[in-house]
Amino acid sequence: MDHFNGSGLILRYQESQLRIDISVPPELRRPRISSLSKIGQTPQDEELEYPATLSSYLNINVADSVSSNHLSHSDGRAPVRGLLELGINLNSLVFEGFGSYTENRGQMGPTERPFNREDTRLIKDFPNSMVRTQMGDLIYPITHFQLYKPMAGLALTKQFSMQPSQLTYPSGNYEIFLKRPAKVYVWINEQLHQLLDLPAGKHQLKEFPFNGGANDIRLEIIDDVGRQEVLNYSYFSNTELLKKNLHQYNYALGALSSPYRGDRSYENNNLLFTGFHRYGFSDHFTLGVNAQAHKTQSVLGMEGVLSTKFGFFKLEPAFHSDSDTPTGWALLTKYLYLDYNGPFKTQRSYNLGVTFYNRDFTQLELPFADIQKYADLAGSLTRGISKYMSMSFGMTYQINRKNKPDVSDSFSITAGLNRRWDNGITTSLTARHSQTVHGGNDLTLLGFLLWSFPKDRQVVTASHSSSDNSSHVNWTYNPSNGAGSSIIQAGINEDRSEKGYNGQIQYNGNRMKAIASHEVTIQKQQEDLLTSDSPSKNTLNTTTLQLSTALVFADGHFAISRPVTDSFAIINNTKNLSAQKIRLNPQSDDSYTALTDEFGSAVAPELSSYNLTTLHLGSQNLPPNTALPRDHFNLYPTYKSGYVFHVGTDAIIYLGMEIHRPDGAPLSSSAGYIIPLTHKEDPPILIFTNREGLLRSEGFKPGKYRLEIATDIYEPIEFTLSPSTPTDFDLGVIQLKQKGL
Repeated sequence: MDHFNGSGLILRYQESQLRIDISVPPELRRPRISSLSKIGQTPQDEELEYPATLSSYLNINVADSVSSNHLSHSDGRAPVRGLLELGINLNSLVFEGFGSYTENRGQMGPTERPFNREDTRLIKDFPNSMVRTQMGDLIYPITHFQLYKPMAGLALTKQFSMQPSQLTYPSGNYEIFLKRPAKVYVWINEQLHQLLDLPAGKHQLKEFPFNGGANDIRLEIIDDVGRQEVLNYSYFSNTELLKKNLHQYNYALGALSSPYRGDRSYENNNLLFTGFHRYGFSDHFTLGVNAQAHKTQSVLGMEGVLSTKFGFFKLEPAFHSDSDTPTGWALLTKYLYLDYNGPFKTQRSYNLGVTFYNRDFTQLELPFADIQKYADLAGSLTRGISKYMSMSFGMTYQINRKNKPDVSDSFSITAGLNRRWDNGITTSLTARHSQTVHGGNDLTLLGFLLWSFPKDRQVVTASHSSSDNSSHVNWTYNPSNGAGSSIIQAGINEDRSEKGYNGQIQYNGNRMKAIASHEVTIQKQQEDLLTSDSPSKNTLNTTTLQLSTALVFADGHFAISRPVTDSFAIINNTKNLSAQKIRLNPQSDDSYTALTDEFGSAVAPELSSYNLTTLHLGSQNLPPNTALPRDHFNLYPTYKSGYVFHVGTDAIIYLGMEIHRPDGAPLSSSAGYIIPLTHKEDPPILIFTNREGLLRSEGFKPGKYRLEIATDIYEPIEFTLSPSTPTDFDLGVIQLKQKGL
């Protein structure tokens, strides 16, 4: 089964094998340019528009909160927080810059500053080759035994999706690194599985409840200043094979960096090289090498991936070298078998991985751990029991070196059952038994309920965990996704120590986004913890407001917009449409992406680069005898590019006439052209007559014209429209003459 995701990534699944074929269809490799739509063309046939030569955007995000019991400020107000994101695109050379602001209310240390410069870099993509080059503060991918280290330098990456993240850094296999605290909505295979409040830092996706084999994941991220991002990608419980003769690589060289006094400090005397290169020798065998090194340490590795009818095998050895310690080694092994031969052709997968560690092995620049491991074992079994039910079993076991008296092996055993019911209900029950490295044992039962009302656009989730006796119930209402829509959420949470209530409303405006939330946390009364006679001392109320907007520019035209996520398009209505409200991408539920209004042009700020996109203009609210010169535009944006389209015309005369044959009979159901003679740069206007020979057509302005009938047996007829011609004008009867008479 092949699946094309619009960005050049084709996923191909085969029984007992899993392979990723990555290619760019020929029609996407060289975007074509259009001047005016041709009559009779479909959007698929039409040529693509060029992005603006120079475009830019500035996202502005601010947030503040007020708490009834703030630890640092007597008035309860936390410091104002802000983020700026700047993107400039000059002929596909992109500059990215990020900065943050924290109001100084006396809480800052001597090395802290209100304004902080974050990443700045230049990016140049080569879409036909799927290659990205970077210079500056780098974002780069890594392999299993490598670590992501912030640095500034140069990078060359084979990037299949050509869609980098904005809020995250790639940080290992199936991990994300949040730059700021954020709420993360986890959707797996179009089901909402979790709503997480995560701090800044690294988080592992493998902790989420994936099925074996292929999973479609959507992470909706909203950070603490309201900046939003949606990550869409596929997770596999194995490493992917490459198509034959396909290369995948990253090479990066730079100086290690860290924040310092509102700027960045670079270790120019300590350059880091990190890279890997993988190559598909056949559709069933992929081999790769990888390395990370600086002046005192290095980690070198290899990777082999083989697919057979018996399953999928991977072997990855790595070696650590340090001037002060002996050479260490580690070895990762994996096995996966996947097919769809279960009941009703449901999926069955078996996954086993073992990683061995030498005593002297560590990843680059990490101190040797207090608890050292001999080996990590992980295995899982997932299979469909019926068309609506599946079961899973998972196990992890960590064999530790007994270098301390209280150290023991640690493990986790998990069994789960998932069931899809009628009426949009999905339930799951998971049992887990675990033991920590210090011998502590825990038995947990986790129940999860998802109740979806797609017609009403509502989702209810509920879960309970026996480990901490915690319960969570959340309700989400999302009536539409366009401008002017609101997303409403409410939740109840409780565990052994506290209970809480929260509510949030997110407004997606035409020019901005706003999020208002309120959270109540009540500490449970316990005799040994109670320090006050006033119950209010144990209740914390927090109200937060987040605002986001953007300033955009493309080829000399400015506009105000919602925050730009990647690329954008400006629709500027001019001339006869300058006073009209034009909707962009109108939907049947009366929602729309953007609207031209008293504040100016409409902006579509959420275009994905390297994805075919069609923007539609709505004409439902236009006055009689007024029409759009273009009703849609076909785009294939490059990374962080901008478009501007000026929609409108001074050809506002609506022309009527009655055309007769030489014998006086009506010229019925005939086609022809009216060709501008004064304004020769304007295209001919295609016309049709009805059964009575009547013609009504828009798009004329004062000047001289020539009427030609398509049958080519009648002589052309010329006529003139004066500057005083009314906007609705009837020429009367036009008598044709036959050629040669």
